[in-house]
Amino acid sequence: MGTDNGDVALRGPIFYRKHPQLLAFTAMIFLIFSVWELNEKYSDGNQAQTKNNNIQDVNDTNIVSSSKRQIRGASDEFKGNEEWRDYSRGNFLEKFDCEELWEKENPVHDQETWKRFRQAYESVVESSDSTVGDTLADFDAFTVKHYASQSPGKGRGVYAKEKIPSGKLLYNFSRSAQFKDGKSFREFLMRLDNELACDVLQWSYVINLGEDSDDIENDLRIVCDLDEGSFCNNGGHKHGNMGYASSDTEKFPRYNRMRPLFATRDIEPGEEILCKYGEFSNGDWEHFGF
Repeated sequence: MGTDNGDVALRGPIFYRKHPQLLAFTAMIFLIFSVWELNEKYSDGNQAQTKNNNIQDVNDTNIVSSSKRQIRGASDEFKGNEEWRDYSRGNFLEKFDCEELWEKENPVHDQETWKRFRQAYESVVESSDSTVGDTLADFDAFTVKHYASQSPGKGRGVYAKEKIPSGKLLYNFSRSAQFKDGKSFREFLMRLDNELACDVLQWSYVINLGEDSDDIENDLRIVCDLDEGSFCNNGGHKHGNMGYASSDTEKFPRYNRMRPLFATRDIEPGEEILCKYGEFSNGDWEHFGF
């Protein structure tokens, strides 16, 4: 009987030694079942974690959205009423808190920001009336190597990267947004964050495209240069080194009827390029209700 008991105890191992294929099959079934059981446990835990992550993502999204609303706060307030359609420049300066913003050092904009400006402009005017060219292209209206940086005591400025000889074409206004009426200009401001709207209010000017013409209705425009040309500080007639050439020597095409600007003397590398505001800013804001 004892031998029988021993045979029973060893029957399994002996059986599998005689049939190794069945041993491998049994081991494989056991492995598959174990993996399935572990996967079920992991899946349950992962679903719970995913749910928690989704809740956190929703919370994060709300924080980001709240932050964006704070940046565009004044604009959002305006969009709920029609008062802004009659605002003067002073009204916009006050509501956008521009004076407070201008006391700080403002950023030198990158290409993505200039694209935002141009896209906002084209969302307001008819595409056939747009004067800024391809809104997403990286080029600007400067025709020489240059860079933008902070200008001590002036804010932001534009500097030469190379030696520029007197008489060389510097800027052609091919990125300048033109507005035929105050309505479209006000709407453009409303489509921008407060900081960018304040930039536009600081940079914009009125120009008479007809030069000596009296056809104010067709020739007067509000203009804002939607590239680094807006960083050009005023040097006046005494210190300005970029301005108009005489009409009889001007050999370059005019973009959107605007006269290009040339180097009025040699400009050294690293020297700030300075405009002569009085040459091109010669219109009346009152014509547009500002």
